[in-house]
Order: sequence, then C-alpha cells, then structure tokens
Amino acid sequence: MAKGVDSRRLIYAPRAVSDLEELERKYAHQILDDLELLLGEPWPSTKVRKLRGCDFMELKTGDYRAIFKRKGELIVVVRVVNRKELVRAIGAINPVSLRIWLTAHG
Repeated sequence: MAKGVDSRRLIYAPRAVSDLEELERKYAHQILDDLELLLGEPWPSTKVRKLRGCDFMELKTGDYRAIFKRKGELIVVVRVVNRKELVRAIGAINPVSLRIWLTAHG
C-alpha cells in the first residue's frame, strides 16, 4: 500500500478491464503494478503526465498507456491502449457515459 495515502483508491472502468484482459498476461501484470504507483505521492514524472487538450492523464508502461482521471481520492482508469492508439482512444471516450458510470460506481 502507498505511504500515507490510505484513502486513495484505483477503480477500473469496464473498457479498461476488457483492455487489460485482451493483453498478454505479462504486460497486463506490468501495467497493474505500475498503476499501484498512483496510490502514492509523488507520482514518478518519467511515467505519468497530463495529456494536452483533455482532462486525462497517462501512465506509461513500455509500449502501453493507461489513460486515467483523478477524481478526488479516486483514480479512475478509463482505458489501457498501445501508445500508437492513444489519440484515437482518447477521442473515443464518451464523457457522458463515463460520468454516468462514475456516479453509479464511484
């Protein structure tokens, strides 16, 4: 568990879960391990950055990017994609659907 940040938690949108399930197991495990870094502070600047032009951030793990959003103490993982698909994946995120899902599950 992260140092001194007991209330922060990760939640995974359904699409992020299916993205992880489609990956080879070793890559999925690496990404899940890296996502645990988000439970602590400070976030490693070499792995995490704010995406320009949107409200999302990315976590880099090899050729994969976890797209996430921080909402209070929640870290909402929205998608996990190959870096080549990042722009397309961000454009396909439906903010209204995400908000509805978060209201029900966050």
